[in-house]
Amino acid sequence: MPKRGTGVCSECGADITHLHGLATTCKGECWDIRDRRRRLVGETRRRRENPEKFREQARVRTAADREHYRAKGREWYHANKDRARRNQRRKVYGAETPLNTPTECEVCGGSGRICFDHCHNTGQFRGWICTKCNSAAGLVGDNPETLRKLAVYLEKACDTNEVAFYDL
Repeated sequence: MPKRGTGVCSECGADITHLHGLATTCKGECWDIRDRRRRLVGETRRRRENPEKFREQARVRTAADREHYRAKGREWYHANKDRARRNQRRKVYGAETPLNTPTECEVCGGSGRICFDHCHNTGQFRGWICTKCNSAAGLVGDNPETLRKLAVYLEKACDTNEVAFYDL
């Protein structure tokens, strides 16, 4: 048993000398680490036991300085646009998507504006397509059979060498 007033730090293992023989950590960084850990555990427990109290405290705190928190939010958004958009898609569609938007359309290979495509019935993420392909899919009601008929129609028109009335 160590003599009263000496011991070993529970964080770094260094020999410590203390006045009353009660300390378990050396002063400074080790003390801060232990204290922070204890506060975090207590706060987590209190949040779990009374979540409405903490929500109300957050509402009051943000209402008091609303513009400051809005500015912080805007700053974070501009620094993390891809993450913010992915979080929004996850919230709205429940879809897990890649962090970065690709640069080419999965349908035509074009490099125009690429957008997030999803099934309107299930909300499931289908892929990344350009706005032209997304518009075309939307105009036919996301119906594959209508697209097949349109493809047959276009191929037939091209095979017969017909010229459209607006083609000069």
